[in-house]
Amino acid sequence: MNNEVNTQLEIAVDEKKAAKLIKRIIISESRNNKSREKSDLQMVKEIKKMIEEEVNCY
Repeated sequence: MNNEVNTQLEIAVDEKKAAKLIKRIIISESRNNKSREKSDLQMVKEIKKMIEEEVNCY
């Protein structure tokens, strides 16, 4: 068994920004499910970009 000390990091989360981001992701996924315009890999990249934009703005 590993005897390492576990530390907890407290991260402040802006709940309004998180909710906005989740809504954007769901809408984007929904539109793509209907149109099948983007592949799964393209959607992953788009979602990562959305998250990075929100984190960088914070």
